[in-house]
Amino acid sequence: MKRILAILISSLLFNCSPDLHTSNSPKYLNKVVVFGETHGTKEIPEFFFQQAVEEFQRTKNITVGLELPGRFNNLFIYFDNLKTPIKKSLIRNKLTEDEHWCKFSDGRDSDAMLSLLVNLIHLKYENPLDTVSILSLKLDRGFYDEGAPFFARKFNENNNTSGFVLIGNYHARLIKQANSFSNSLIKENLDIAVLNFATKDGFSTVCPFNQDCKQKKLGVTERHNKTGIYLFENKTEDDWYDGDFFIEKITGAEQAKNLTNECKDTVFKFTPFE
Repeated sequence: MKRILAILISSLLFNCSPDLHTSNSPKYLNKVVVFGETHGTKEIPEFFFQQAVEEFQRTKNITVGLELPGRFNNLFIYFDNLKTPIKKSLIRNKLTEDEHWCKFSDGRDSDAMLSLLVNLIHLKYENPLDTVSILSLKLDRGFYDEGAPFFARKFNENNNTSGFVLIGNYHARLIKQANSFSNSLIKENLDIAVLNFATKDGFSTVCPFNQDCKQKKLGVTERHNKTGIYLFENKTEDDWYDGDFFIEKITGAEQAKNLTNECKDTVFKFTPFE
């Protein structure tokens, strides 16, 4: 079994070199960290935000990319232009005017993802003198072909300080001679570290093929015991990821709540789980 270097949340240090056992370099400086998630969980968006806040507090400059429809970028500009005090409830109300939150499909439209977006926008608003750049990456001409260059351009405009991306782990894979979002970032000359989610007890919420939503048991690992980020040592070119972000227990996400939009044409039936 591949040996693993455990790096806990409280003292997280990043360096992409698979042979590096220790590092004195700044945590995420000049790196883009790609979190490959499974959609439809409550804890993964929460963990991602915690990591983003920790890094922002250190650098005061972070670029965040999310696997959401490109039209949300117009909403981010709307919030950028607001000059009046803004509360999380007002951010949430404005976001939920969009029909994206009306149906629950694979979790990118869940209450957990909505809360992540609200918290990121609020973080940006509370720190007007610093850089919190939030980007939606599913653009019209393609997630890989347009979304990755768009992120790279904004990251470079923000002085290449710290970049965080949350996407499905399928898109995050580092596979030779295959298309992926991570490979597209590499083509843009970005220095990246790619992580895959891991848990020892987990479920996600899925709505397969227009059917009612249900909970899906996640694959588990015995490699780790404590929530944190773990980098693989002696990584090879055949490895799809540079390491894991491990969350001890993962639970299924729920449908977005208290929507502004009336959502009359909801596609999927969502029944809260016990």
